Amino acid sequence: TSDLQRLLRRLGAEDLLQVVQAAGVQTASAALEMSDSRVRSLPLPRSRIQRLLRSLATERARQSHFWAREREEIVQSRRALARSASERTRKPEGPAAAPV
Repeated sequence: TSDLQRLLRRLGAEDLLQVVQAAGVQTASAALEMSDSRVRSLPLPRSRIQRLLRSLATERARQSHFWAREREEIVQSRRALARSASERTRKPEGPAAAPV
């Protein structure tokens, strides 16, 4: 099973696989990068085109949200790491570091 087929199955549009492949789209990432005008030019009834457009837009938004959340988690992790590192460098160690 190709990643394109898995994507279309997840989107509920697996019945459009042959048409999408005939348009030269062979991967899920290529399908997600298709412009709306290219999707509209597919030889499909308007209702199927609209369904495919909505499905692709939903998946793009889902992936965009996922990556935004991932970036935020990375930023928070880096901040926590930086705080931890700065706290370690500020803490005096042993009696030699005690004020006289």
